[in-house]
Amino acid sequence: MDTIKCEYCDKITTKLNLKRHQNTKYCRNKQQNKDIILPIKEYNCKYCNKLFNRLDQKNEHENNMSCNVKDLYNILSCELKEVKKELEQKNELLKQKDKDIDYFKSQLQIFRPNITV
Repeated sequence: MDTIKCEYCDKITTKLNLKRHQNTKYCRNKQQNKDIILPIKEYNCKYCNKLFNRLDQKNEHENNMSCNVKDLYNILSCELKEVKKELEQKNELLKQKDKDIDYFKSQLQIFRPNITV
């Protein structure tokens, strides 16, 4: 007797009894996915972080750029403002350091003795 594994419920049965097994209540439930609980996977749009439960919907959303443009504009403008603030702070720091260097150069010239040979 050849034994095989049922493709629905993974129970081992003989080839002769396969049809009979697949007509049982247990295997019928497995065939209709009543006992199988699949975890829900969520996909995020890489532009607007909108959640999708199907990958094809997410891909269609991203490819068509159906994200709300105003939201994207607001996000990018906020990031741009932050970058500009950082740039201004760094420029101010550089200016301050230049002033310090000039001050120390002037102090050095004052205290440097004039030696002539």
